[in-house]
Amino acid sequence: MRLNVFALTTLSTLALAAIGCSAESPGGLTGLHGANGSSKGGTSGTGNGSSTGTGSGTGTGSGAGTGSGTTSPTGPASTVTSETWADGKAITGAVTIAAGATVTIAPGAKIVVSNGVAITVLGTLTAASTAAHASLTGTGWTGIVVGKGGTLALDGVDVTGAATGIETLTGATAAALSNGSIVGASTPFKIGTATTFSITHSKVVAEGQSAVNGKLVASYLDYDKQGNEGLVTGDPTAEMSIEDSTLHGSGGGDFVVSQAGKKVHVAYTTIGGAHCGFHFDAVDAFDIDHVTDNSNSYGAMLYGSGAGPNSIKASSFTNSQHDLDAQGMNGPLTIDGSYTSGKDSYVGVKPTVTNPASAPVTAAKPR
Repeated sequence: MRLNVFALTTLSTLALAAIGCSAESPGGLTGLHGANGSSKGGTSGTGNGSSTGTGSGTGTGSGAGTGSGTTSPTGPASTVTSETWADGKAITGAVTIAAGATVTIAPGAKIVVSNGVAITVLGTLTAASTAAHASLTGTGWTGIVVGKGGTLALDGVDVTGAATGIETLTGATAAALSNGSIVGASTPFKIGTATTFSITHSKVVAEGQSAVNGKLVASYLDYDKQGNEGLVTGDPTAEMSIEDSTLHGSGGGDFVVSQAGKKVHVAYTTIGGAHCGFHFDAVDAFDIDHVTDNSNSYGAMLYGSGAGPNSIKASSFTNSQHDLDAQGMNGPLTIDGSYTSGKDSYVGVKPTVTNPASAPVTAAKPR
């Protein structure tokens, strides 16, 4: 029996030392195997001990184990066919909705998406959750990508924590968000060439600018750009239409920006909290109708509008260093029934001004 206890105690002491734990043995046995063990990485140790003829002694074993390794934050990629995503679903690996398949997000469902994961839509991703919002949420996930032939039709869905909230690739059939939100995205939406993204009755809180290389159709949009650039066109074919919306921020970048574009239309909208409410480097045509552009450093800086038609109608530009600042090569501009309270500056073609308003236009706001 003593031999068995000895063997068991010896194995226990060595096992504890090997995993970085502390062990103490009875003195009578440690005279034979007293150990001081240390382990880093949890796999090795050294021991020393002393033995006396009386079999007495003390022994301690100690070890600190550390280990290192990498674990993928995502699971395996998968392709899904028609199904419903219910409350509590976790998406741990990149998922593709197959062409011809329809995935429905259940009303009120909270879907958690892992870091680095993209949801690619080649079929249809849909939801009808106005009464009880559903959500796609996570930290550092890639976002929703609508690919060739894909359709996105989300009603009442909140998209949070994605790097790019919604992206459309050339060939996408349709993409729309209504009665929802995009919060915390570095790029709230990225619209590919020859695609259209529609957003209505929704809210955006941006961590960076949105890129419009296709067509944006926005209405009843509450867009907080914070201190970033706002909505930026970057392709000669790009178009932007914004109506009945509230665009606001905390200073910093410009809001409605055309670096290259076919047309910009903004109507019945308020813009504030930007460096420039409008900043056009290159756009073929634009119209600003019933817009209040208030408390921006510059109301509109026009550096490169095309042959048009270009018009500003029934709008107000107030509390800016320059309300209208037309610099560089611009096409003809007509300003009708509008109000400016500060300094205007024009270089190049001077606009045609008709029926100037003597006070801010009260109807220049969302209807």
